[in-house]
Amino acid sequence: TDVSYSPYFWTGAVLITVIIFLADYLANAYFIKKQGGSNRTIMAAVIGMVVGTIFLGPLGFIIGPFLLIFIAEYWQSRNKTNSFKLALSSIFAFVASTASRLGMQLFLMIWFFIEIY
Repeated sequence: TDVSYSPYFWTGAVLITVIIFLADYLANAYFIKKQGGSNRTIMAAVIGMVVGTIFLGPLGFIIGPFLLIFIAEYWQSRNKTNSFKLALSSIFAFVASTASRLGMQLFLMIWFFIEIY
């Protein structure tokens, strides 16, 4: 069972792994900017992902950004509707990044099995 993988596979695997790691952060930034959020709101989302995960476990990855985005945007604009809309965009970002990560992981698994055989 002496299998060697091509340099293309290793380079691709590392690149895809980095993209998978960054997917949540990039998706949040994209959806927040698309809804008109500020850079502070994006930072609130990133902090919410980290802090939420620490205190609430996996569920905190969804709840943390939602709450901190709402608080940060409401603090800036005093507009509940817009703040809620931006906070909701973090949920859409989570769903989109999960789907993209799933696709990239499936691609990587298929590529792995092609390399073996």
